[in-house]
Amino acid sequence: MEIIYKRKSQNSDIVKDIEGVILPCSWEEDRISIYTFNQDEFLIDNDEMGRELIALTYERIKVSGELKVLINGITINKKRVIKLIEFTIIS
Repeated sequence: MEIIYKRKSQNSDIVKDIEGVILPCSWEEDRISIYTFNQDEFLIDNDEMGRELIALTYERIKVSGELKVLINGITINKKRVIKLIEFTIIS
């Protein structure tokens, strides 16, 4: 059974159908990531829709969203961040 959640996008830099597992990356900031089966990591944007996924930690999902790249201060650690447009819980 699939459950689909959607919102409208305003950006053309869209990634679609990324499948993986939701895992915590920073409990202090309530941040989560989606880890794909290709061992890629995408941070989930910490907006209202992204925070909904905290309750789905360790669940398998498929997401589509607007892709951003964060550069982390001094270490120049590039992280891909997805602002969700839609997600589907895969059971």
